[in-house]
Amino acid sequence: MKLIVTVDTEEEFRWSEKFDRNNTATKNIKKLQLIDEIFSRYRVRPTYLIDYPVACDKDSVKILRDYYENGKCEIGAHLHTWVTPPFEEDVNNKNSYANNLPYELVRKKIVCLHEAILQAFGVEPVSFKSGRYGFDTKVARAMHSLDYKVDTSITPFISHETGGGPDFRGAGNKAYFFSHENILKEDKNGNILEVPMSVGFTRADMEFWRRIFNLLEALLLRNIPVKGILSKLGIVEKVNISPEGEKIDSIIKMLKIFIESGYEFINLNFHSSSLLEGYTPYVQNREDLRKFLETIETTLKYLVEQAGAEPLTLSEFYQCKVKER
Repeated sequence: MKLIVTVDTEEEFRWSEKFDRNNTATKNIKKLQLIDEIFSRYRVRPTYLIDYPVACDKDSVKILRDYYENGKCEIGAHLHTWVTPPFEEDVNNKNSYANNLPYELVRKKIVCLHEAILQAFGVEPVSFKSGRYGFDTKVARAMHSLDYKVDTSITPFISHETGGGPDFRGAGNKAYFFSHENILKEDKNGNILEVPMSVGFTRADMEFWRRIFNLLEALLLRNIPVKGILSKLGIVEKVNISPEGEKIDSIIKMLKIFIESGYEFINLNFHSSSLLEGYTPYVQNREDLRKFLETIETTLKYLVEQAGAEPLTLSEFYQCKVKER
């Protein structure tokens, strides 16, 4: 099994507040040292998916460039539409999803982000993630035009439709090559590799439980938290392999299912802004931060030392998949 760690490396903004183009502070980047120590213990080289405010901040770039030049990480791209020029759209919830913007605007924003990263680090990123998981065919087409090789925007079994985002309930946990014309269909001749988030059900037959969740949500018109009800009843949990909002016992249970089911990789993901208290709902105080870091370390320890997982960056995993073709 391969272990991939992806970090949405971004400006801090309180998730409970409205989107604001002026919220571009990046104090959280200094906190990366907290996880760098953990990563080093388990030979993990994370993929830092960097957004525009981070790529334009000299102090943040200095910290990340030091990690990169010392072989500690990969630098990828992360698109936050509302803080990435050109600013031609209104700032609102709907437009925070890149899939809701016109193709030409999406492409111009990705070009701007790409060039900012190139100027800051002297490297052209090949891995990409769309902010808020706002990914569709036109976003894929835009990233393909810049020769990106691997995407990690898709969240299996999860829909973002209520906020104006895409529906990924039909996606699975396997990596696959695809054409930018159809992001959810495997195409062995496709030019982009999808490495989805690792999300699943704590029962071996994930396809069965996908159907159950979808059916219950349809019958209940999504007004009732199906995930919470089934979890409290002890029937099944839907778990994201992330320290954000997940208990370590649930994560380990989910990892065992992934391993026993023969999945080839785990994609552990979180936001850099969770390292700064008070910005994401997952870390509001010092104790939350302690538990957050402890969850990361326990997850990595289990995967590397007990499961024998091999840590890879996104582009390294891409190269492995290319060789398998």
